[in-house]
Amino acid sequence: MYRFCKLFTLAMLVFVFSSCLSSKMQYPLKLEKASYQTWDAGAKHRGTQVEVILVGETEQVKITGLIFRSKSTIPMIKNIDGKLVLTADFESGMEKKSEQLVADSKIDMVVFTHMGKVYELPLKDIQRKSMKYYPKQ
Repeated sequence: MYRFCKLFTLAMLVFVFSSCLSSKMQYPLKLEKASYQTWDAGAKHRGTQVEVILVGETEQVKITGLIFRSKSTIPMIKNIDGKLVLTADFESGMEKKSEQLVADSKIDMVVFTHMGKVYELPLKDIQRKSMKYYPKQ
């Protein structure tokens, strides 16, 4: 009987650990598209605009932040045809162009809550759009 209990416990542990390892994090939202575009409006006005489109269970979701190249902000949010469209501007101001939004170890992500649980959805394959220049005024 003792041997049976020991084998049963071992089998249960193997089953639990294997199911934990094989399951991926399930997000209520999925990334449909992410892009960014740098802009320049003269020596004192530079920045980057990030746009993210999310699909999925948009009800009961509260977007708490968008992190892009180690800078974070709370994005503007629009619900268009059941999709969440997030837009965030990261101004660089007087920084040299080479110092603007340099990527480092912090990954790009959208931070949100759904039914009381906090999620960090990584932004992968962010498309770069061509730079936009505005005339100096």
